[in-house]
Amino acid sequence: MKRFAIIMAGGSGTRFWPKSTRANPKQFLSLAGANSLIQQTSLRIKNLVPPKNQFVVTTESLRKLTRKHLPKATLLCEPEGRNTLAAIAWSAWTVEETSPGATMIVLPSDAFIQNENAYREVIGQSCEIAESLNMIVCVGIKPNYPATGYGYIQAGENLRSGVSRIMRFVEKPGPEKAEQFINEGTYCWNAGIFIAKSSTIIDEVRRVQPAVAAIMDQIIKKPRMLKSLYKKVPKLPFDIAIMERT
Repeated sequence: MKRFAIIMAGGSGTRFWPKSTRANPKQFLSLAGANSLIQQTSLRIKNLVPPKNQFVVTTESLRKLTRKHLPKATLLCEPEGRNTLAAIAWSAWTVEETSPGATMIVLPSDAFIQNENAYREVIGQSCEIAESLNMIVCVGIKPNYPATGYGYIQAGENLRSGVSRIMRFVEKPGPEKAEQFINEGTYCWNAGIFIAKSSTIIDEVRRVQPAVAAIMDQIIKKPRMLKSLYKKVPKLPFDIAIMERT
């Protein structure tokens, strides 16, 4: 089955300021090694997804900089940032138009991954689950301290070794809740990595966000109207708009 990487590379440059700025957000910085974070993301996934099948979702204002860092990737340039619901939905409709039923691996562009072999093993396993069970797979990270700046995922029923159904998402809890989650041992940090067939994501958007699905249908039919249609998508995170309700 064909696979595509969707690298989320918007950003307002508020993290790591003053090194990171609106004109040069965090993903374009070289914080660990010679390559920028977005280049590392692309290289890390290339054994699973070749550069020609890597889509980068960014903003029109970052087009030139993104192309400089990833010259072989396909760019999806948003006319304006509308949060991750819009970006992932647009990617799903685009992938489905390009290669119906293909698998999407949605990745943040600014992650640092120390154990890349384990990372690729998890992504590969996630693709197999997404393809065989028609599910959306979310990658979690075992927490080692009660962080309040991350979202959490509560694991439920085990489907197989290392794979569980998701019971719920919790966005950035306070210190007491975060401490409780650590003690319970059933919560992971949300890595912001989603794996699913494009058709699976489209089906879920149609089910829980039908107005957004209607906008995406129009964008695919009338790409010249992207700017006017895209601004109608509500500014919502994919986690809240879809994953909490799927």
